[in-house]
Amino acid sequence: MSEQRDVPYLSVRDGEDAAHSPSTGSVAVLWCPDGLLLHHRDDDPSISNPGRWSLFGGATDPNETPEQTVIRELHEELSVRARVDRTLWRVVDREGDGRLLHVFEMTTASLPADMELNEGQGFAAFSLTDALSLDLAPLARRVIQALRPAQADRDGGTDGFAA
Repeated sequence: MSEQRDVPYLSVRDGEDAAHSPSTGSVAVLWCPDGLLLHHRDDDPSISNPGRWSLFGGATDPNETPEQTVIRELHEELSVRARVDRTLWRVVDREGDGRLLHVFEMTTASLPADMELNEGQGFAAFSLTDALSLDLAPLARRVIQALRPAQADRDGGTDGFAA
């Protein structure tokens, strides 16, 4: 994997905001055979973006790399093993806790029915188009919107899944 300083920011503003970010973490753009897996967050008002749909992920532990973080978080939150395909971006969760997040594109052969949710109120797989119709956390919306052009290029003009 490339050094983290070589990973591009999703936007110029993310690069500017990164200098003031209090901590780091990682999130997964997690693909399964049924589509993009999203996490339905708890309705707990003490967490950021309660009740919204988001990407799986979390805070980096001491002495942990961003890649180790996302692998650990997926196992803790969803009891799933996934492969890191590539590092997409670094992005600041401005509307959440201000954390600098590393965004990884990942895949798993597991189906949602074979996964076990350990955190949050639910999860499901969606096409990119359907995901954008959900009540998404702002960070998840920015990442998914940025994915659409790249996914359409790879899939010949569609988002790769039946709408």
